[in-house]
Amino acid sequence: MKYRFLSAVLCTVMIFNIAFEASAQSMFSEKSKSRQNMAGRTTSYSREPELRGDAYYEQRIAELKNELAQKERRLEATAVSNEKGLKNFGANFFANYENALLPLPDTAAPENYVLSKGDDLTFFAWSDMGDVTYEETRVNGEGQAYLPMFGVVPVAGKTIKAVEANLRAMLGDRAKNLKFSLAVKSIKPVQVFVAGEVNNPGSIVVSGLTTAFSVLYSAGGPNSNGSLRNIMLVTSSGEVKKIDFYKYFLNGDKSQDLPIKSGDTLFVPATSKKVSIAGSVLRPAIYEIYDGMTLSKALEMAGGLQPGARVSRVSIKRWSQDERRKTFDVDTSNLSTMSTFKVLPGDEIEAYMGSQKLTNSLLITGPVALPGYYSFAEGMTVKDLVAKAGGVLAHEVSYKTGKIVRQLEGGKEQIINFDLGAALSGDAHSDRALKELDQVILFEEKDIEYSEDVVRIGGGVVEPGKYRYFKGMRLSDLISLAKGLKPEAFGEAEISFVGSDGRMKIIRTDAKAAISKPAGENDIALGANYHVNIVVNYVASRKPDLVTVKGALRKNGVFAVDTSKDTLWDLIERAGGFAKNAYPQGLMLFRKKESLGNAIQLKIINDSFGLLAEQLNAQPVINEEDKDSNSFSEALAKAEKENREKTQEMKAVQRDESLLLGFSKSDMTNISVPEFGKNIEKSPNPFLPLETEVKEESSKDPEFVRIVLFTASLKMKELEKLLKDVKMYDGDRLYIPEVPTTVTVVGQVMQPSTQAYKARRTPGHYIRSSGGYNPFADRRRTFIVKVDGNIKRQGEVKYIEPGDVVVIPARIDTPKKYTLKDYSSLASIIGSLAMTYKVINDN
Repeated sequence: MKYRFLSAVLCTVMIFNIAFEASAQSMFSEKSKSRQNMAGRTTSYSREPELRGDAYYEQRIAELKNELAQKERRLEATAVSNEKGLKNFGANFFANYENALLPLPDTAAPENYVLSKGDDLTFFAWSDMGDVTYEETRVNGEGQAYLPMFGVVPVAGKTIKAVEANLRAMLGDRAKNLKFSLAVKSIKPVQVFVAGEVNNPGSIVVSGLTTAFSVLYSAGGPNSNGSLRNIMLVTSSGEVKKIDFYKYFLNGDKSQDLPIKSGDTLFVPATSKKVSIAGSVLRPAIYEIYDGMTLSKALEMAGGLQPGARVSRVSIKRWSQDERRKTFDVDTSNLSTMSTFKVLPGDEIEAYMGSQKLTNSLLITGPVALPGYYSFAEGMTVKDLVAKAGGVLAHEVSYKTGKIVRQLEGGKEQIINFDLGAALSGDAHSDRALKELDQVILFEEKDIEYSEDVVRIGGGVVEPGKYRYFKGMRLSDLISLAKGLKPEAFGEAEISFVGSDGRMKIIRTDAKAAISKPAGENDIALGANYHVNIVVNYVASRKPDLVTVKGALRKNGVFAVDTSKDTLWDLIERAGGFAKNAYPQGLMLFRKKESLGNAIQLKIINDSFGLLAEQLNAQPVINEEDKDSNSFSEALAKAEKENREKTQEMKAVQRDESLLLGFSKSDMTNISVPEFGKNIEKSPNPFLPLETEVKEESSKDPEFVRIVLFTASLKMKELEKLLKDVKMYDGDRLYIPEVPTTVTVVGQVMQPSTQAYKARRTPGHYIRSSGGYNPFADRRRTFIVKVDGNIKRQGEVKYIEPGDVVVIPARIDTPKKYTLKDYSSLASIIGSLAMTYKVINDN
């Protein structure tokens, strides 16, 4: 705009001058014509000035207008558009320049301060003999100062350090017994001049310690046309030094901040070599460039692209030689292009953010532990997504049905129904493969029992549930029946129903507005089988997630955690870290069984294994030697008696095992579930104190499982790295044991015992120290429970480590009563269970 205004002013002035010339020429021709008539002469050029005024001057005005238009276009070609409200880079540094004019406190001169005429100095000298000399002096007009013992000494133009060195050289050997110091008592203010494109040009009186940047700051900095890259410092002696404050601002290069002397001039030239950099960069602004600057360097000045910016496209708008603007798109990920593409004055560079729309995502809603968005991966099924969402809420979900809402081309949707129970059981037909942007909807059991006479309401109401529908019923009526909205309700209501075309329809409205203005536009009329959901503020309704810490940590107790980001290592640090007597490799982490995605399936399998074990143990064992007995009934009675005695003895041993290990033999099934890439073993309440407290707190407390992290052989650095990958869940319990010094042997040995640990001892050593195997021992199934909960066979362990537990299980004699058909049936059942377990473990 300012260029058009200047053009109009110049054009007006030129037209006025041309009109003036035309008027003067007309007056001259009239006078000439009068003289010629008086002389009786007749001429033929008397009308020439009139023709020149009508044609020549109009042509001349048109040429001038065209010339001005060309100049305007040339100026616009190098001017940077400021439609986005950008400021010159560095302008913020000078925003509060008025403060620079405030008086500065007295400051001691540094050693590199250059002395000048008028400086007041103090000279202090003393010797080992106790002589003291003190003198105040001033540097005279010739740059000299009088100093006791030295006389008149030239000091102007030298630093304090250099003058002191010169004085020591003058003393020679006498300097050994004489000490002195030279200081500037008061620094003479200096007068400097600031000229060029600055906000406040003129003469400025500043401290003698002032630098070029401080002077420029006092002058308010460059104006919109001024340069920060080509500032010239003209000294009083005529020397010209170039200053590039971009190096100072971008890199902290203080070599550009030159000292100022009295009489120096700081000149800020105008510049048109500017580009604007806007959009998704860290420092959007107008920047000065130098000849040959690449796009890569230009973006580097602006701090680079923001996270999430599109690297595939940076737009450059540029004036071309034909005085038209063109646009170039550059792929910033192409290093070759970035290092060769040159920016030019007037370029407008803009970076763009990437798409904010979620692409590789899935949405699950309904009765699951963690409804919401999850990342999509090829091959994912309904079962996989439910597991990611923390599993279904078993007491609420309906296993009968579920729906997949799929986005099609043209904005259309496809509804796919599936059997949720069958999908979770691994049925290939029901466990549908998902596609990107699918929405999986699960339903509550109560919502499946539809009736023609009811409507349902859920979410943020006091009493959600089913209510009898009546004609003319509206949203406000239903909310009133449900005793109103909860405090955590957002107020948004979603009304869903099946339309006459058989498709699901959803109406969203403002529930609070419906209550405040019944029968208004937000108070939607309801119909039979309508379902209303009042959206709830998840943050307001959520309770804190708590975890319990015990054992050899500096702090024990209950801690609140952010389950979205806190890790096991974060919790340990908050607890003050490990105590001196702690054994970190033996840490025990317990988690609510209900927090596991496949808790239901695991319970089914575990119960089935338990049932088989009971059936096997219930059968009497008849030894081979009793086959020839005269009375089969006597042999059977004898076997049953031996079985009862054996069972009682094994139960007694198992009680001892439970006290030592914290779990019973029936828990040794050790069904593992994949979690964090670790094994989670079924081992409820593995340490006794916690078990006692749990029973005291409530008989309805959830069952816990131990998460085995395989930490026994890890060093501290490796342990820290592992624990930083383990997220915390609500209800988690952490126990850190003290450094163990014993080894425990339980099970079928002559004397179960706890023994002092001895280095480089095999499992057999500790078994022999416990009296060796008893007749009921199953030697081949002997195993070792490591301190971190990991279980290994005896053959996998060379030497026992502190805290290890050696377990010798009892031999299970095959009941001779079973027939081949019975064995076949049992093998089939066990095989099916093993296959089901494998499917769960793989998924």
